[in-house]
Amino acid sequence: MSGPPTLDGRDAQAVAAALEAVRPGFTPEWRPRASGPGQTLLDVLARYAELVIGQLDQVPGKAFLAFLDAVGVNLLPPRAARAPLVFEVADQSPIDPPLPEDSEVAVASLPALPSAQAQSGPQPSDPVVFSTTEAIALSRSKLAAVQSRVATADRWADHTASRSTGFRFFDGLQAIPHHLYIAHDTLLNLSGHGEVTLEISPGPMRPVTAGPELAWEYLSQDGWLAFDPVEDLANGLSSAGEVKLHKQCGPDVRRAEVHGIESYWIRARVTEPLPLTGGDETDLPVLQTVRGRVSAHHAGLPLDAATSDGLRLDTSKDFLPFGAQPALAGTFLLACDEAFSRPGTTRTSPRHHPTGSPRSPSSVRRTGRRPPSTATPTTGSAHGSATAATAGPPPT
Repeated sequence: MSGPPTLDGRDAQAVAAALEAVRPGFTPEWRPRASGPGQTLLDVLARYAELVIGQLDQVPGKAFLAFLDAVGVNLLPPRAARAPLVFEVADQSPIDPPLPEDSEVAVASLPALPSAQAQSGPQPSDPVVFSTTEAIALSRSKLAAVQSRVATADRWADHTASRSTGFRFFDGLQAIPHHLYIAHDTLLNLSGHGEVTLEISPGPMRPVTAGPELAWEYLSQDGWLAFDPVEDLANGLSSAGEVKLHKQCGPDVRRAEVHGIESYWIRARVTEPLPLTGGDETDLPVLQTVRGRVSAHHAGLPLDAATSDGLRLDTSKDFLPFGAQPALAGTFLLACDEAFSRPGTTRTSPRHHPTGSPRSPSSVRRTGRRPPSTATPTTGSAHGSATAATAGPPPT
């Protein structure tokens, strides 16, 4: 709503300029000096004219108030000013102090506008005193994180970075991450080409028609990288079957810490929102066990050392493992940390003629007890539970 109209609006300077403009037409012989009595007379007249114009400009507003009063519209009753306040406890405070009701808070007065000072003179500089309307308890603790979540859409937003500047709830929603982590200290130490086969055993629950869409990844020096290709015969962990994860190339799996456990890690990442579940029934898979089998191909591994009847051999070139004239009960020993460091595995080494032509391969098999399996019950979903256990192949 616009304010009342302005009838004139001129100030003393505008009035004095108007008088000087019409003076030659009325008194051409009068030429007042800048500091003479004639100029002073014009300034006094201009000041009085300014006061009269100011009163005339208030006439429409007063007439409008009289009109509102005539039709029965009254002014609102006066109310105390209210403002939200933030109280912070000093860092050196040994306790959490209470703030009682009617606690006085002083606010410095804002400087008055020049127009207000011209009309009513100097304004008081005393601070404005407010009082609290209710008692509160102050705490030394600070808000650490703020998050909002839409459970039906499986989405969330983190507002922690904006907790001191302001934010809008449920703004910037993104998919809630859900991961299943699986670790093993030796089996998942993949380098080069390899294949991980997971045997999935669902729990004794209601069968699930289809599990969630999963992306299988392994942790490397370059972060989480995808297995490619992936053969999922367990239908998203919803039925008994195998999941074959192929690692064709790329960086090796690195040992790292995930959720406080340091090992070699792979994971299944949910790529679509999970359905909202509740009650005794669930639409998500429940796992009883996950057993792993790893097949790795390392061609051309160099020997760390080799001896024939106690004599060290030069493995950088072709050699005779039992000498030029093999004797009964002769011994040939070889060492390769990369090949023999994993218990319970099978190694194959090709046998070559000194000329370099390959002959029939011979198998070198190492037997022994399998180390105990490590169980890592980890789930990234709040809708269900899963137990992931990894184990090596059966002992040979």
